Amino acid sequence: MIKSMTGFGRGEHTIDNKIITVEMKSVNHRYLDVNIRMSRKLNFLENHIRHIIKNRLSRGKIDLYINYEDHSTKKEVIQYNEALAYEYMSHFDRISTQFDIENDIKVSHISRYPDVLKLEEQDDDNEDIFKELLETSVNLAIDKMIIAREKEGSLLKVDLLEKLELITKGLDVI
Repeated sequence: MIKSMTGFGRGEHTIDNKIITVEMKSVNHRYLDVNIRMSRKLNFLENHIRHIIKNRLSRGKIDLYINYEDHSTKKEVIQYNEALAYEYMSHFDRISTQFDIENDIKVSHISRYPDVLKLEEQDDDNEDIFKELLETSVNLAIDKMIIAREKEGSLLKVDLLEKLELITKGLDVI
């Protein structure tokens, strides 16, 4: 069966309201060239993803887009950067002294400065869940891309046979 090098596949998997969507496209390339774009939260699994792709595909320029969504109830905490707040205050004190003006900074003012107070999600995510989500989504995307390549390949076969028939008829005329 003729397979085209051009294809597209999409896979999505959900566990505990955590969703990973993988979209991949491929074009012709002599070797396997994989380009992955994903959330930083999943960077630790990049080599694992490459391994899955390498085991299933042998060539082509593959662009992989991975999207992660978490619809579970998140625990958020406020982080206080004491060193940064101290740094801001020391600069305000110097400015106050240097220009002989009153330092009228209040707690509510300094708390609004960048990164003094930050709302962060509490990480209670299990790496095994991410791994399972990614494996399933990547394999689904690869399956669909292979189907698209086969479909495109069968269209190419029909096109090539039509052109061959035209060439054969042209030979008879020549």
